Amino acid sequence: MSHILKEGLDDYIRKMRATGIISLRDAGNYVDIDSLQSKKADYIIKTYSEMPSSFATDLDYFKYASAKDEELFTIISESHTEKGKAQLLDRWVDELSHEAVRKELIVLTKVHNSKDELLKLIPAPARLEFLISIYTKQSFPEVTVIPQYSMDDEGLPRSTAAGNVADIKCFENNNAILIEVTMATGRNQTVMEGGPVARHLRNEIAKETANRKVMVQFVAPSIYPDTKEYFRFLKHNDKLNIKTKSVQEYIAFCGKSSTLFES
Repeated sequence: MSHILKEGLDDYIRKMRATGIISLRDAGNYVDIDSLQSKKADYIIKTYSEMPSSFATDLDYFKYASAKDEELFTIISESHTEKGKAQLLDRWVDELSHEAVRKELIVLTKVHNSKDELLKLIPAPARLEFLISIYTKQSFPEVTVIPQYSMDDEGLPRSTAAGNVADIKCFENNNAILIEVTMATGRNQTVMEGGPVARHLRNEIAKETANRKVMVQFVAPSIYPDTKEYFRFLKHNDKLNIKTKSVQEYIAFCGKSSTLFES
């Protein structure tokens, strides 16, 4: 019974959130239609509130359920501006305590599964981006922190950042800091993250802004040795400033440093 009423419900909510249509309200106690997705929701309700009363065979049902609705995918959803994302992040900066965020980051380095009623519904990769964004803003209040993950109307992540952009963009005085985070810890970390991180940094450097410096803070539960060596090579060969930190090292850095930018 506990599996049906608790774990089964959590799994259902996760899958509904994966569609991008559903938002969580009141610290995860309620679900609601995401206001940014209202056009899609209206179309789904209008089109699929009533199913065919019967199917001749199981195969007929599976064909019906698996058919792609092309019209649904043409509906354009509303999205947040960068300013809007930063403002929604500020809400969670105030909502979650610094210590609570620190503990949840440590959880991600060990068991991955949170016991928090809200955070447990966010997949670990997106949760890491969410928590690092909050912890950074809490640690450096004067820094502008703009998360790039897809977020609902509550500011909660639907999925990780995508579209050839850095995971988190930060601005401190005249400097830009890109924060790249990953749950990958083994040899795939270098393969999956090395090229994109360098590309995002080069793209940001290419933006013409006088006297501006740009660097990357690369954060993961642990840093694979090959990743450190690769970023050291980029520093030597291409003058790309990429600092690597485990989650615990990043927490310690935020606790002792007066600036997010590192030369």
